[in-house]
Amino acid sequence: MRCFTCCLFGFLVLMLVSRASAVIVINEVLTNPTLPARDGIELFDNGATPVDLGGWYLTDTDANLTLFQIPFGIVIDAGAYLVFDESALGFSLSANGESVFLTDADGFTIVDQISFGAAPPGVSYGRSPNGTGPVVLLESVTLGGPNSPPIPEPSTFLLAILGLPGFTRRRK
Repeated sequence: MRCFTCCLFGFLVLMLVSRASAVIVINEVLTNPTLPARDGIELFDNGATPVDLGGWYLTDTDANLTLFQIPFGIVIDAGAYLVFDESALGFSLSANGESVFLTDADGFTIVDQISFGAAPPGVSYGRSPNGTGPVVLLESVTLGGPNSPPIPEPSTFLLAILGLPGFTRRRK
């Protein structure tokens, strides 16, 4: 019975830790800033409890999931945002697009990952709706706060009028 109780306790602790890590998301990235802004990665705790991020990692390459270690003692409160810029990270993000990974303190477990394409100057990518949705270009940079709405996608009609590749106007 004692063994069963220990196993059950261990399982419950594991479930709580897993649930805590699942609520931390990479919420916004700025990859092509206009001066004086710098590249940045925003984390968001969309859970109901604070999470100790000390020892977790951020990286822009799956070849090295432990590129930047979040300092010990860093706790993100429920509903709060935490931003690391390129001077803290020790690496910059590609304006041409790439992926960003958030890894648990074990250095192997990927907690969240986002991929994004090229960004126009001064435009960030972020989740819409805030904290939960897909990654899209945002109307404005909102690092450290709730994400702005996404940039509206141009209509097929507008693309055809502008004569962009893949869309043609029919002439009579």
